[in-house]
Amino acid sequence: MTFFLNLIKKSVGKIFGLLDELYLRATIKHIHGPKKIEYSKNEVVVICLVCESEFFIKSFIEHHFSLGVKHIVFLDNVSRDNTVSIARKYKNISIFSSNIFFGAEGLARNEFTRAVFVKHYLANRFCKGRWALFADVDELFDYPFSDTVKLSSLLDYLNQNSYTAVIAHTLDMFSDRPISEQEEIGKDSLKKAGRYYDITNIRKNDYYFRPFWMDPKKNILSNKELKFYTGGIRKTIFGEDLWLTKHPLIFIEKVKITSAHCVDNVRCADFSAVCFHYKLLGDFHKRILRYLQLGRIKKGFSIYAYYVKMAEKCEKDGIPAFKSGTAVMLDSVNDLVKNGFLTVSNNYLELVSRCAKKSGTG
Repeated sequence: MTFFLNLIKKSVGKIFGLLDELYLRATIKHIHGPKKIEYSKNEVVVICLVCESEFFIKSFIEHHFSLGVKHIVFLDNVSRDNTVSIARKYKNISIFSSNIFFGAEGLARNEFTRAVFVKHYLANRFCKGRWALFADVDELFDYPFSDTVKLSSLLDYLNQNSYTAVIAHTLDMFSDRPISEQEEIGKDSLKKAGRYYDITNIRKNDYYFRPFWMDPKKNILSNKELKFYTGGIRKTIFGEDLWLTKHPLIFIEKVKITSAHCVDNVRCADFSAVCFHYKLLGDFHKRILRYLQLGRIKKGFSIYAYYVKMAEKCEKDGIPAFKSGTAVMLDSVNDLVKNGFLTVSNNYLELVSRCAKKSGTG
């Protein structure tokens, strides 16, 4: 009897999930830029979901274009600020919108949250059989020796070795000034405003450190030195042991996106990249309160408790300066290879050497 009840419950859940996905897809509207993009297998399109992201979007766009991405696709989720108007000013941008909120409150819980479904939808629409870079608007993606290895050369390397995903670790960047003194700092350049990081409270777990509902055995790890990171400066300040490892650069073929951090059915490259994370800049405390007040984060989910904890901490102890005695100023992404935050293989270093010789810098 229990078996049949569970079967009925699962079937009903799938039906509601499918209906929710159809409804969500119907709400997605094209508002700017090309509806279709032609690009080769050594180019990449960025996919980013945004919501009231005025503070971050200029740096996000300019960084990724300077890195060499082909095109950026934004899906705006009910922004009330200048997010969309800023993005419209740049070439090679497509913008879509949806008038319903994404996140854990979605009905499609049996397989995807709404945000994950939207990523699948956009990836299949724009990037089928090509590379996609999934990035949050408060993140800037980078990889070891990007000053020597062009993005096209990196993608050629991935293609030649049949890699279909790149592991990246989130690294929180911050200023040495209290947030109360830096509300406007960062709008023009996140890199200049957030120059410090701290890796002393990062724990390196086995890569297959994953929840039971995400099967890590479906992924092939090409370098046993690659780890799954947790912790970091937000654990030091707010006590939350967050996941820091994700898979942002993916070849869209048979991949299955299972969460904001995890994918299945991929062959991970033999090096790790970084997502420089700038959430702790600017009006950080006000953004926390605004998300809670607008109901963008629903009660009953762990992320809600985490945001409440951050707000209470800031209110009790004052708006913090995150720079500590163990903080380090970033000079280059290559610093993160030297201090062990990023991993590179001998084969990857050979790629770097070839690129350096080709450019005349080696």
